[in-house]
Amino acid sequence: MSKTRCADILDRQWRWVVLSACFLNHLVGVGIPSTGGVYYVAFLEAFGTGKSETAWITSINIGLLFGAGPLASYFANRFGHRCCVIVGTIIGMVGLLGSCLAQDIYWLYISYGILTGTGSCFIYIPTVAIIGDYFDKDKNKAHAISASGTGIGNLILPPLLTKVIDFYGWRGSFFITAGLYMHMILCGLLMRPVASHGAGIHNADKPVLGVSLLSDWSFLLFLCNNVLLTINITVYYIFITDYSHSIPNVSHEDSALLLSIFGIAVVAGRVTFALLGSRILIIDSLYLFAISNIVCGVSAAIAAITFSYSLLAVISAFFGLSVGLEIPLIAVVATDRFGTDRLTSAYGYLMFACGVGGVAGPPLAGWLYELTSSYTAVFCLAGTADVLAGVMILLIPLFERRLCQSASDSLRCENSSGTKEQCYTEMVVTTV
Repeated sequence: MSKTRCADILDRQWRWVVLSACFLNHLVGVGIPSTGGVYYVAFLEAFGTGKSETAWITSINIGLLFGAGPLASYFANRFGHRCCVIVGTIIGMVGLLGSCLAQDIYWLYISYGILTGTGSCFIYIPTVAIIGDYFDKDKNKAHAISASGTGIGNLILPPLLTKVIDFYGWRGSFFITAGLYMHMILCGLLMRPVASHGAGIHNADKPVLGVSLLSDWSFLLFLCNNVLLTINITVYYIFITDYSHSIPNVSHEDSALLLSIFGIAVVAGRVTFALLGSRILIIDSLYLFAISNIVCGVSAAIAAITFSYSLLAVISAFFGLSVGLEIPLIAVVATDRFGTDRLTSAYGYLMFACGVGGVAGPPLAGWLYELTSSYTAVFCLAGTADVLAGVMILLIPLFERRLCQSASDSLRCENSSGTKEQCYTEMVVTTV
């Protein structure tokens, strides 16, 4: 049996170990930043600061979870996925332990915001990218199963951390969370390079930064979409717990339960995508992504005029279901549109765009609340942003079709037997 054949067999067997590690990376590495709503309420009570000022703690964390994407992509391309996850775990753990010592929110801006956010990004980016290395035909299912770890984290971590904060305070919660976070080192060790690609740490022909993507107008529209959808997601799960307190007889446990309902729905959306992915994707992944954006935005906007806890729980379920579809679809659309070879770089830029939305959204929402003394404007803003994100995605095929129609004769778009997307790709490569 040839070495290549042996390597292929080894990869096929080991990919399930890698998928399990990726699931756990999502559960802890991304699930912990997703509990920002629980900590947001704790910080408001502990420091007595304004909503906008306090929201910066979580927004910096979420912003860098995504925004450090280009740096994490460069590191992963240069040193490998395994090394990137291990380094990210160490950085995030230092940030969580440092947060135990915080005396004011400015310390938390650095420890929980910058350090833990950056560490989580170094876990997240290679976790998404390595799926494309190990899975080909089943990549959609693999992405959905891996990303469902975030939904499980949203399900179990908010009520768990609420109880931990009640017993040990938010400082003790950070210390315990740091111990949980440390286990990502083991997950990183399991993420070995694909054997059939050679023993080297990285492919010398692989683009490290993928700068040519920034000359692609459809990619730029995709970037703007990611900014807007992240504004909606971060605003919702940071402020929904505090918003629910305005409803009579709603306790801290009831508020945390909304995040758990959101988490259950996220898992449901991702499992549905994993099990029915091939059938769902009879619709072009781009259109399905746009639909999920719009449904997510409408759900948040309806929450703005809801004053019943039961209805808020239902809305959280619809919101989570649409998020459960749209998040794995980011990787699928990026792969379909820009190719596996550029996925790590493309995803890094897309996560940077998400980081911009994560940083901008919560402080802006907090400022709007302080200006209006109501969450109506907050959730209307968030919902409108995601609806606009969906409309923006729908412009991409129209833009590509227009470029194909106006391409020069040398590109032979009119006489080409390829698809319009192939014509567009050819034109982009030629112009770059």
